[in-house]
Amino acid sequence: MNPRLILLLTFGLVLIPVSPASAQRSYSVPQGINVLSSSARLVGLYVEKHYPEARTHAFEDVIHFEHLTAVHVLPAIAMNPKPPRVAVRGPLAGGVWCDIAVLEGALSDTPYARAEGAIDRGPFIEHLHYVAPPLEPNHHLIVTVRLPKDAGDAGSKFVEGLQETLEQFRIERQTETPPAR
Repeated sequence: MNPRLILLLTFGLVLIPVSPASAQRSYSVPQGINVLSSSARLVGLYVEKHYPEARTHAFEDVIHFEHLTAVHVLPAIAMNPKPPRVAVRGPLAGGVWCDIAVLEGALSDTPYARAEGAIDRGPFIEHLHYVAPPLEPNHHLIVTVRLPKDAGDAGSKFVEGLQETLEQFRIERQTETPPAR
């Protein structure tokens, strides 16, 4: 077969998958790049002021930090009058545990069964808050912070400050999609 014909066919087969749909995929974030890195740094700077030993990490759709934690066996949060017992990671005295889940969709479009606020989990208090970051109107955050019972006003102020910090939350984007012509 003619080498030029083979080259032409090969080049043609490579171009076939290049369509508007595949062009959109070309702007997606490559595997291994965490789009929450800048927000994790922002959260980490805030956390470091209150818990210098804590480390903040971003993995997939969660920003997480903790310090002085252990596994506690507690009743699950459920409507059942006799809920099953589950293993839950939570803080020891002077510790903190937090997950900030990043979800697609506006907060106003997503009703949640559990109300915001604090709940006594036995060895610690669990604070749950839903945040609609102004810079990301098509995303919302579920913030779960666990603090020891003796955290008092300092714990409440920490949770409030974290919520204020998350008002600056944004998702890093590698490139923006070019406007349609």
